[in-house]
Amino acid sequence: MSTDKNLYFLAIIPPEPIKSETQEVKQIFADQYDSKGALKSPPHVTLHMPFKLKVEKENDIIKKLKLLAVHQQSFEMVLNGFGHFKQRVIYLDVEQNESLFNLFLEIRKFMKVNYNIFNADYKNRGFHPHLTVAFRDLSKEKFKEAWPLFEDRSFRRPFTAYAIALLKHNGTNWDVACELPFS
Repeated sequence: MSTDKNLYFLAIIPPEPIKSETQEVKQIFADQYDSKGALKSPPHVTLHMPFKLKVEKENDIIKKLKLLAVHQQSFEMVLNGFGHFKQRVIYLDVEQNESLFNLFLEIRKFMKVNYNIFNADYKNRGFHPHLTVAFRDLSKEKFKEAWPLFEDRSFRRPFTAYAIALLKHNGTNWDVACELPFS
């Protein structure tokens, strides 16, 4: 049996045109503030942080996630304004809602029960849904330059969450392995 593992994470990817609009914001941070890390993945809201899984388990997790997804209803989400974590990450904030939080809890339980994988709370922050536009490669100097221009900038985009995306690391970037639609 193989011991090779791939790196994955679970997320919600906004539909077009919001996906392209948020990609454009990420590109602004890459071009003007030298923060290119957020470009390594499609725009997304993380449901489960990156985890390793044996290569031969990929089809299994897709099959099981498909069953989980068909029992979920599509729900509304809203990207609303900008926020930041310390002086290193800038993101589009996601308005909290019960459907999103319940999906997060369901995913956390699913991963624990099926794969004994736990969704570590990053630095004990708990679940703080967001869409990163400037990653940890944003220098403190560039943060101080960018943040005053974005902290009060209006950006409100409602959309319907319609699927869970399984993203897979290809050694350089994150690719969408599959999207599993809700009922």
